Amino acid sequence: MSIAIDIGTKAMHLVQGAVHKKNQVTIKRAVIEPLPSGMVQDGIIREFGGLEMTVKNMLQKYSIKDKNCSLTINGNHIYSRDVVIPRGKPAVMKDVATFEVMSSMNTTKDMSVEYVVSKQPVPDRPEMVNVRASAMQLDYVNDYHKLLKNCKLRAEALDIHANAITKSIAGREINGRPIRDNESVLVLDLGAVTSSAYIFNKGEIIYSRIIPVGGLDIERFIAQRNEKESGERQLLLDQLDLSLNTLRQDPGLADVVRLLVSTVNEGVQRILQYLASRLQDARVSTVYLCGRTATYKGIDRTLAETFNLQTETIQQLSQVILPEGVPVAPYINAIGALIRQD
Repeated sequence: MSIAIDIGTKAMHLVQGAVHKKNQVTIKRAVIEPLPSGMVQDGIIREFGGLEMTVKNMLQKYSIKDKNCSLTINGNHIYSRDVVIPRGKPAVMKDVATFEVMSSMNTTKDMSVEYVVSKQPVPDRPEMVNVRASAMQLDYVNDYHKLLKNCKLRAEALDIHANAITKSIAGREINGRPIRDNESVLVLDLGAVTSSAYIFNKGEIIYSRIIPVGGLDIERFIAQRNEKESGERQLLLDQLDLSLNTLRQDPGLADVVRLLVSTVNEGVQRILQYLASRLQDARVSTVYLCGRTATYKGIDRTLAETFNLQTETIQQLSQVILPEGVPVAPYINAIGALIRQD
């Protein structure tokens, strides 16, 4: 088996499992480990020694002996661009993609560039291909490689969320339904500090955007309230209900949730407006929620009324088997990182 770790700003999500033939994924263990504030910011390691110790303690805590490890991160520092390049040998295509990306970036820093080939053909130009190239400062990549080495783990890959989510959902049914070729879906990853929106169309992510809001304020509000309350008056995060009916009866909680919902909605509406002309007959039909904040009861129904679109938390992915009682939504990125397509 292998492990994959999704490193966020406030927590690490780890999955331990194996990928079988026909893209079936079996997860033996899935855990969430909190990260102290300031250790990782926007996908960049700020306190290396502290993160190294946290990873080592997590591996020891859960008796994880597997060594092959993939990481996945997200951040505004990751630069992505869609380019058209000549079809050729992978090494040559990478050189061309790197040149195109570096030419469009205003930086003198050493960058690591990777690309994925789009399934969408270039009209009337069979010798060319569409690729999405992503660039990250080489120092940041080296930090993560060093982190795994110091933790006695073998680095399989450093992935980014857009690619990981694609691998998680491409070719699968979500909540028992396939994604048809004539539709697009919006995958909304509700994180602690930021949220990320991805437009998935014809088997790949065609657009992504980071929205500067997450569920951290909700967690802080609950913690502060519980310090003043006792017994049955305390609110437990795993029993939190964010449906509109409940929020109407709790003005304090409603104020905190309103900021999350309004900011996310503003970002989503901008995306839908921007893509309206591009998508044409494949307009967004459904919003799928993932991330730890997406597990709160009622958040899907509250956002559905706000978006005026069918909105569901991802409860099930076909051919992805998790331990009983473990929700899939918080681990979508880590599961995707576990899937290699080399």
